[in-house]
Amino acid sequence: MAFFDKYKYVDVVPKKAAKRLSFAERVSASIKEQKQIANGAEVLTPKGNPKKSWYDSETNSVKVMIGILPLFEKPIKCSSEKEYKELLNDLTDWQTDKGLNPLFDSVEKKQKEIADQKAKTLASKKG
Repeated sequence: MAFFDKYKYVDVVPKKAAKRLSFAERVSASIKEQKQIANGAEVLTPKGNPKKSWYDSETNSVKVMIGILPLFEKPIKCSSEKEYKELLNDLTDWQTDKGLNPLFDSVEKKQKEIADQKAKTLASKKG
């Protein structure tokens, strides 16, 4: 019996690469996740670990993180979880808020610089 009479190839359907979210979509998703966490839900990372709240009840402060970068230079004072939820609602309008928009623009620029640097580093290792 010939090999391919006994064994057959498997039809492999290539996986589509996940669509990379835009910066605005990532920010909106992060705020939505934080709202879920603030309401008691457990939100998991892609590796299955629980995501941490931006709110620290011990210091009554909020450290807003967009990816690995902080939005503000220093944590924001927030006296309660109720006030934290209000802060999250206020952050929802970041694209139209003249005070917040430049901060998010700055984080987006830094994230792009980091991604470009990583790409250069990978390219130099391959070449």
